[in-house]
Amino acid sequence: MALKVKERRSKILLTLSLGLLLLSLVLGGLYLKRVDLAYPLIAHFAQKFNLPVPALHIEEIGLTETTLHDVKLGEELSLKKVYVRYSLSDLINQQIGEIVVDDLFIDASHYEEGVLGTLQEMFTSGDTSQTATTTSAPLPEITINNARIVYNTDQLSAHSTLTLHIPTVGKPTFRAEVDIESPFARLDQLTLTGEASPTFDKVDFQITDGRIEDQSKSYLIPALHLTAEGTLTPQNVEATFNLKDKAEKLNIMMETTADFAQAVASLAIQVPLLTFTPSGLQPADLSPFAQLPSPLDASVSSVANILINAENIVAFGDLNITSQNLPLDIPALQTLSTKGKASFQYDHKDQRLTVTSNDLRLSDKHTKKRFEDLTFKLVTRLEQNEIHNTTQIALQSKPNAPLLLIEGTYNPSVDVGQASVNTPVINWGTDFKGKDLSPLLKDLTQLTGQTRASSTLNWRKGKLDSNLHLTFDNFTIANDLFTMENLDTDLFFPSLFPPKTAKSQKIEIDAVKSVVDLLNPRLKFSLSPKEAQLQEVTAGFLGGTLSIKDARFPFGADRQTAVLMMKQLALAEFFKLSGVDGLTGTGRLSGEIPFTFINDDVEIDNAVLASEESGVLRFNSQAAKDMLGSAGEQMALVLDVLANFHYKSLSLKINRKLGQNAVLTMGLEGHNPDVKDGYPFKLNINLETNLDKILATVREGYRLSSQAIRFTIGLDK
Repeated sequence: MALKVKERRSKILLTLSLGLLLLSLVLGGLYLKRVDLAYPLIAHFAQKFNLPVPALHIEEIGLTETTLHDVKLGEELSLKKVYVRYSLSDLINQQIGEIVVDDLFIDASHYEEGVLGTLQEMFTSGDTSQTATTTSAPLPEITINNARIVYNTDQLSAHSTLTLHIPTVGKPTFRAEVDIESPFARLDQLTLTGEASPTFDKVDFQITDGRIEDQSKSYLIPALHLTAEGTLTPQNVEATFNLKDKAEKLNIMMETTADFAQAVASLAIQVPLLTFTPSGLQPADLSPFAQLPSPLDASVSSVANILINAENIVAFGDLNITSQNLPLDIPALQTLSTKGKASFQYDHKDQRLTVTSNDLRLSDKHTKKRFEDLTFKLVTRLEQNEIHNTTQIALQSKPNAPLLLIEGTYNPSVDVGQASVNTPVINWGTDFKGKDLSPLLKDLTQLTGQTRASSTLNWRKGKLDSNLHLTFDNFTIANDLFTMENLDTDLFFPSLFPPKTAKSQKIEIDAVKSVVDLLNPRLKFSLSPKEAQLQEVTAGFLGGTLSIKDARFPFGADRQTAVLMMKQLALAEFFKLSGVDGLTGTGRLSGEIPFTFINDDVEIDNAVLASEESGVLRFNSQAAKDMLGSAGEQMALVLDVLANFHYKSLSLKINRKLGQNAVLTMGLEGHNPDVKDGYPFKLNINLETNLDKILATVREGYRLSSQAIRFTIGLDK
C-alpha cells in the first residue's frame, strides 16, 4: 500500500516537473523572441491609434529597462534614443516608472497635419474609446534631453533646443534655447527657463538672455538684449519684458498680455528719460536710422501701446522732448531749442509711422535773442522708407496766426530730401507788430505794409541747396531815429546757406527821414557767401544827390569802408543842417566823403566838399558878435567880412577820429565888396556843427543793417 502511494507521488512530481520544464521552455522561447514579438505589438497599437507604423530599432528589452533607438514617426517626428524603465510591480500594475528621451526632433511647420495632427486630436478630442482603460494610470517620470523643434513658414522661422523634466511628484521644469526670424525682426540666442503646474495648465517662465534685431526696411530700432518673466496658460499669457541696448543706454519696459483664442496681444511700453549729449549718447548709437547732421543735446521719454493680431502690428503713444539744440550743421541754427509733446502711430503692415504734435515749442537760446518763442503744429509720416512732413509755425503768443507753412520729404536710406517753406501774405501793423516777432524790433514805432516769402530746400548726401523769394510792398519801418517809407522790392536768393543773391537786386524807397532826409533812395546790391556788394546807391539829398558805387562789405570784418559821393548839394541846405547859428549862403557843393566803419564807430579822413562856382556866404550871428566882440580888431574884421562874403571858391574839409567829435574846416577865397573896397581874403575857419548828430544817425543805420545781416548768416555767435 505504501509502495503504491509512493509510486503515485513520483508520477505527480514527474508530471509537474515536465510541465514546468515545458512552461520554462515556452517562456524562455518567448523571452528569447521578446524583441521580435515587440515589433508586431508596436505595429498593432500604432494602427489602433491611427498612427503610422514607426520605423525603429529595439535595442534591449530587459526586466527593468527597454531601450529603443532611431524611432521615426514620419518626417516631422523622430527620436534618437528612448529609455523605458520599470520594475516588476510597475509591470503588474500596468505602469512605467521612467521614460528618458534623447535627441527628440519635431518639425512643427504643419502641426495640424500628419502625426502631430493625430496626436493633437487624441489629446484634445476627449474620446476615450481609444484608451485601453477608463481610468488613467499615474504618469511616469519623463525626461527629454536635447529636443530640437523647428517651425518654418513664409513669414516665420523658429529653431529651438529643449530640455524637459516631468517628475512624478512636484513641478515640471524646462530650459530652451531659441532662435526666431521673420521679415520684421530676428531673435537670437534666447534662453528660456521655467516651471509648470503638474497638469501643465499654468507655466511660469523667465527669459534670461536674448538678442533682438529689427529686420524691417525702415530699421527703426537698434539691436537690443531681451529679458522677461511671465505666466502662460492655455488661454493667455501675461509677461513683463525689458529691452536694453548693448551699452545699456536705452532701457525699454514692456507689459504684455495675449489671448490665444482671439489671436491678439497687447503691449504697454515705457521708455524712461533718455538723455543725449554732444559728448555722450547720440541717436546714431542706438540706430543707424537716427543718424543726424550734428550732435543732439536733448532729453526724450515715451509711453506707447502696441496691438498685435494675426494680420498686423499697430503701435501708438506719446513722445516728450526737451532739446537744448537742433541737430543741424548750420551754426546760425544750433542755438535753437525745442520742448513739447508729440503723438505717434505705427502700422507695421504698411510700414507707416505717423507723428503729430500741436504742442511743440521752438526757442532761441542765443545771447541776443533773435525771435520770440514759436509753436509748431506738425504731421510727419514715414512710408516706404520715406519721411513726409507738413508743419505750420506760429508765434507762441498768436498760435492761430501762422507765420510759416512747411512741406517736405526725406529718404534716410539715400540721404535725400526736399522741402518748401512759404509765408502767407502778412499785413504788418494789422496781423503782427515788430515786437511780436523779435526783440530786435522792439524799438520800432511803426511797422506797416505787406510781406510774403517762399523758399525751397534740397538736401542730398550732406549738402543743402536752398533759395528764397522775398517780396515787400509799401513796407514802412520807423523808430525814434529814422523812418523808412514805402519800401518795394522783389528779392531772389538762389542760396541761403551760405547767403547769395542773384547778381543784381533792386530796392526802391520813397523816403528815409531822420536828421538827414533821403528822397527816393534806390539800391542795387548783391550778396555772396563772403561779402555784401553795393553796386549802386542813389538818393536825393540837400537839394542834390548822394551816391555810393561798387562798395564791398566783407562779412565778419572789423573794418568796413565806403566812399559817399555828393553832387550839387545846396549850400544853404547844408549850412542849415550843420546847425551853425546865422550861417547861410548860395551855391552848390560836390565832393567825396570816405567812411571807415570800425565796429559801431565811424572814422572820416580828409573828406572834402567844394563849390563848383562862385557864390555868396553870409554869417550874421549876434551870439558870435557878443562872444567875439572883445577879441580884437582882427576878429571884428573877420566877422565883418563874413557878413557878405562873395567867394570864388569854398571848401569844407571833414575829419573825425574814433571816439572824438568831427572837425569841420571851411576854406574860403573871395571878398566882401563892403569891406576894404573888396580886398581879397583867404580864410580857414573851424566850425562847431551838428555833424556828430548826423554821423550818429549814419552809425545807427549801419549798426542795425550790419546786425541784421550778421544774425541772419550766423556770424554773431
